[in-house]
Amino acid sequence: MKHTSKACIRLLLIFSISLDLVSAPSPSHAQYPASETANVDRLSESGETGESSETDSTEKVFKTDKAERMGQNEGIGEMVGEVTPVRKVSLAFKVSGRIQKVDLFAGDIASEGMPVAWLDPRDFELSVAQAEASLQIGRLRLKQMETGSRPEEKNAAAENLGQARANRDNAQSELVRARDLCIAGAVSKQALDAAEAKAKVCEAQFMTAQQQKTMIDKGPRTEETDQARVMARQLDASLALAKLQLEYATIKSPFNAVVAARLLDEGAFANNTSPVYNLVQIDPVFVSVECPERILPRLRPGMTGIISVDALPGKTFSGSVKRVPGVVDPKTRSARLELEVSNPDFELKPGMFARVRLSSAP
Repeated sequence: MKHTSKACIRLLLIFSISLDLVSAPSPSHAQYPASETANVDRLSESGETGESSETDSTEKVFKTDKAERMGQNEGIGEMVGEVTPVRKVSLAFKVSGRIQKVDLFAGDIASEGMPVAWLDPRDFELSVAQAEASLQIGRLRLKQMETGSRPEEKNAAAENLGQARANRDNAQSELVRARDLCIAGAVSKQALDAAEAKAKVCEAQFMTAQQQKTMIDKGPRTEETDQARVMARQLDASLALAKLQLEYATIKSPFNAVVAARLLDEGAFANNTSPVYNLVQIDPVFVSVECPERILPRLRPGMTGIISVDALPGKTFSGSVKRVPGVVDPKTRSARLELEVSNPDFELKPGMFARVRLSSAP
């Protein structure tokens, strides 16, 4: 009976070790410590008798084995992936035109805000000049509306009105005389009709001069002033648009980056669908790995990892987990985990094969 119990205990320990070997994520963590074998040997060689003694020994062995396994499995294990840029962009002009200058080539460094390509600016410069002239005309028109009539115009209108009044009064006097002479038979009926017609014309001219004097004194209508003001704002917006298009004739780097590819050269016609450069930011970089779903519950922001790449043997880099993956690919049952790695010397290149060993959570 005693030998049977010892054999059962030995089988249970061997089965537990085998399960750990199968579930271990990497060979370095799968090797079971020699202390377990020692525990089995100690148990098999002990001469203890009695069922209670054997049970106590079994519990001690299992507790010791569990503590040793937990100490050895603190790390998650090694995963493989690749180096990827933090940001990448295809740069194109927002306006169409002939490329005048392209400065950089593949591998060159572009700092944030640095001009890297130019279109021929002459068309855009002429558009700006035209918009400035139109705006100046519109502003002068608005100023004229807001200021009203000049003193000279008011004086001229007053003089025209006075002359029209004198002509009307003279025509009325001639009409009265013509009627009296016609009654006396001194003038013909035709002369009377001519005097009446002249009086009507002079009266109409007087009314017109009077209306013009009134309009000049009042100045332009409110609606006309408002229309001129709106027109000036429209011309101001046209000038701003022309200046913006001139600015769009130059491409600037949106961030500190390395030129991954130069796609167009001087003389080519470019538009907003024709990229000139492909830029990538590689300081810092991401090391992206496919993380099995069973490891996701153990991931925490701030976890660190040791990264090695085959292209740089013997050299390691330190990275950190900034965020935990939010979804799992249902086909592969894995999630894409990204570690941010400082890369001031640009040693890590996008596309490099990388190996990652994560530490335990902080």
